[in-house]
Amino acid sequence: MSPLSIAILVAAYLFILFALMAAPVGRRTVTASVDIAAPRDRIWAAVWPLSVDAGWSKKILACAATGADTARMKLAWDDRDGQPIERTVRFADVEAERRFAMTIVDDSALAQKFWRAYREETTLEDIDGGVRVTFRQSDRYRGLAFMLFRWFVMRREAAKLKIWAETGEFAPGGVIEHPLTQFGFALLSVALLWPLFGMTLTGLGAVGRVDGPRRGSRTRPHGGVPRHGASLGAHDLHAADRRRRHWRAPLQ
Repeated sequence: MSPLSIAILVAAYLFILFALMAAPVGRRTVTASVDIAAPRDRIWAAVWPLSVDAGWSKKILACAATGADTARMKLAWDDRDGQPIERTVRFADVEAERRFAMTIVDDSALAQKFWRAYREETTLEDIDGGVRVTFRQSDRYRGLAFMLFRWFVMRREAAKLKIWAETGEFAPGGVIEHPLTQFGFALLSVALLWPLFGMTLTGLGAVGRVDGPRRGSRTRPHGGVPRHGASLGAHDLHAADRRRRHWRAPLQ
């Protein structure tokens, strides 16, 4: 690859990293909706953290009210000490079996400044044949990666909620954990880094071609053609001509 191509490729990679990890995106809201053919009270029992079915996804291990609008929940993930994460949340705009909003007041794994601008909302809306559940999460982001990650997690949780509410079964895992998906991600990583090291579809690309013979290579007396069939340069043609005149001089 030429130096210009390498510079453009590196600049493109750096721009992508900046957009994903550090770009000042500002406050954004990600949304995921799902239509569920199930009773409203069954769905509410799954999405309301203080209900008996709040642990349907195995994410919430326990949740108990600590005040008129606050609760303390224990989650399935571990904190820095290897213990289940404990989180204090505050509820707002609560309408039973219709909607609620939630912010995070305290977290045993992350500093409070991480949750400073975070707010999530869940709404239930009647539709023909069931209920439409809409999840919204608002936060201030730097970079697109974490926002896209939250959107993916919300869509995945909404799809699993639909299965649980309609069938009563929880399906752990998903497409992202499938071995073929992991293998595909590995191939994608190789494809992204492949040209950065000057690689082509057939392997390591040629650094450059030499049109003439190498410096110091020996030539044949008849015409000065270099060995291995390499093409002649201007310097070699002049040298060959001088040698021919030198060999013919005694015959004159």
